[in-house]
Amino acid sequence: EYTNYGLIDKILNNNEIDEFEKLIIFWILFDFLEGKKSFDFDMVLNKIIQDPYYILNYKTKIKNCKSNLFKLEYFTFDYSDFGNLENIVLGKKLENLVNIEKIIPNYSGPKNIRNCKLIKYNKIDYKKLFFNEENLNNIEIINHVLDQKNYTKIIKQLTSNLVSSNLSIILYGLPGTGKTEYIKQLAKLTKRDIYQVDISNIKDLWVGNSEKNLKLIFNEYNQVLKTNKKTPILLFNEADAILGKRINVSSSVDQVFNSLQNILLQELEDFNGIFVATTNNITNIDNAFDRRFVFKIQLQLPNESTRYLILKENFPEINDDVVLKIARLYKLSGGQITNIKKRILLDTLVRKSSDKLDIYFEKYVIDETKFRKNNFEIGFKLN
Repeated sequence: EYTNYGLIDKILNNNEIDEFEKLIIFWILFDFLEGKKSFDFDMVLNKIIQDPYYILNYKTKIKNCKSNLFKLEYFTFDYSDFGNLENIVLGKKLENLVNIEKIIPNYSGPKNIRNCKLIKYNKIDYKKLFFNEENLNNIEIINHVLDQKNYTKIIKQLTSNLVSSNLSIILYGLPGTGKTEYIKQLAKLTKRDIYQVDISNIKDLWVGNSEKNLKLIFNEYNQVLKTNKKTPILLFNEADAILGKRINVSSSVDQVFNSLQNILLQELEDFNGIFVATTNNITNIDNAFDRRFVFKIQLQLPNESTRYLILKENFPEINDDVVLKIARLYKLSGGQITNIKKRILLDTLVRKSSDKLDIYFEKYVIDETKFRKNNFEIGFKLN
């Protein structure tokens, strides 16, 4: 559509480079326009071509100074890391083309981090949360620390005392105790965006790519830090898949898993920003991560008084005696209460009536709590 555009036209009609190299230039120029100054050439190759032999041959050409992209100075190595394909910059030839066409990159900084979902704080719906008394102290401390006025002062004080200025938090507890929802409400309260890591996307079939994907997240988070007014939250949700205990290497998959752990341990050692991990089972987490987290907070299932407050907030139309009874008899999590609320809403919409709501309410509570609880035995009984 834009072949008449100056810069595109000059690259497309350039006989010094082949079609594959033109594709590389366009790919990297897109990142350049987004505000990036250095580029992972190795990752670009793996993204745009699936043939590992082609990639190997092309990297050999670069090594032997036979690639026109480097020989003719379209790209060059960042001299702080010379010879590393994971860190290249625009060469003189490409810089001249960019300057002639008066291309102005967006130096307000990148808005996205690859393999992360951006959750804007102003798009998060407010939800009132309730926690047990023993959790409230830690919750209030974190809320206070991440308030922007306090956060700026605290970071300066940590730095002046030669202490790492990162704030790392791990939230653990049973499913449905509000770990993820609390982080969202914390982000809304402190007006901080969340970059939620998609752990499944980090892992790649190609050797070495998983490790690069993980490094890239931290590299791009650091770029975001330089341009954002408020430090965003980097969230590893359900982090067992990457924080789990290291294992004896018996396959290439095991080796990749251990490599990812080593990278993450190192990144957290040097981390600047706000890092949050959540897990349903803290016993799965490798002990090496213990000292990397400043806050280690267990969110417990709501006790009876907390359950009552959650139920009353979600079901104001239910008779108070029924709510008290449910809070006393059933050990519901916050997540289960949300499911029950959805079930009642759907039921009301279908029936177009709220008649006998108290009866249906307790029925749905029973359905939710008995799910997966087997009432039969498996095996043989000996007389």
